[in-house]
Amino acid sequence: MFKPDIEKMMVKKDVEGLIKALKDKKDYVREKAAENLGMIGDRRAVEPLIQALKDQYALARWKVAGALAKIGDERAVEPLILALKDGYDPVKTEAAKGLGVIGDRKAVEPLIQTLKDARFPVDQEVARALGMKRDARAIEPLIHALKRKQGPKAVAAMALGKIGGSGLESLIQALKDEDSGVRWAAAKALGEMKETTAAGPLVHMLGDDDPPVRSEVIEALKKIGAASVDPLITALKDRSSTVRRQAANALGRLGDARSVEPLIQILTDEDGQVRVAAAWALGNIGDAKAVEPLNRTCSQAESSQDHSTWLAATQALEKIEKKTKQVS
Repeated sequence: MFKPDIEKMMVKKDVEGLIKALKDKKDYVREKAAENLGMIGDRRAVEPLIQALKDQYALARWKVAGALAKIGDERAVEPLILALKDGYDPVKTEAAKGLGVIGDRKAVEPLIQTLKDARFPVDQEVARALGMKRDARAIEPLIHALKRKQGPKAVAAMALGKIGGSGLESLIQALKDEDSGVRWAAAKALGEMKETTAAGPLVHMLGDDDPPVRSEVIEALKKIGAASVDPLITALKDRSSTVRRQAANALGRLGDARSVEPLIQILTDEDGQVRVAAAWALGNIGDAKAVEPLNRTCSQAESSQDHSTWLAATQALEKIEKKTKQVS
């Protein structure tokens, strides 16, 4: 009589034994067999796992759907589409995850239909899967999800950013959402889209109450190539050290001489990463006015054994010296 030792099979990567265990009488054995087959990722398990999607035990179906998602074989597309209608939400979640990973676009319409009335967390994974498909058919359903009071708003925003196209205006509107997570996702999505028409609304968001939102706005402006000097100089005084650091990095890339004095001022910032970013930016700009402050920073950093700041300031001085010699 076959008595499966799942742990031993997993150690040996005994795919055939685990496949056989998918038909074991014990529910937990079938469940663990499916889970381990997903971890191994051997495509020999795809057809047996597809058959196991009909298991009467909900937790087994959940692990089977998860295993098929991990393996990512196109043979699983139709069975996973059917699994979107499973009565157990975790099965639907894993099915959506698998359909997102597998590139077959026949899953787009079933995913759209599922998005309409799916509950959390199924709706999150369905929206994410639609973003991975990058199919224009998903834009309107995702816009609708973005506008719902309850739903996968942040994930829908990210998905729209991946697809691009006519979702732009809805993402700009989402910058005003009461949920900071949605505003953050909208800013990130707009950065991915790289549409210059989003620059103005994004600049306005540098005054957002939430530090991660302000931080992501700076990243988005950099990606769009529309980061402007004045708002970034203002951001150097932000109460969030992450925002100050990102603003310094962005100003260093822009290379505008107007930012030299404000960057010099934050060489003494309380946060080490901000000091490093300011030094790097000044070196990148290459203005000789920064030499004396950078020398002073080197001395202070050496005295306080702040190696990171010392190194950044030293490298900045080398860049400025090299640039000065090239000009002369």
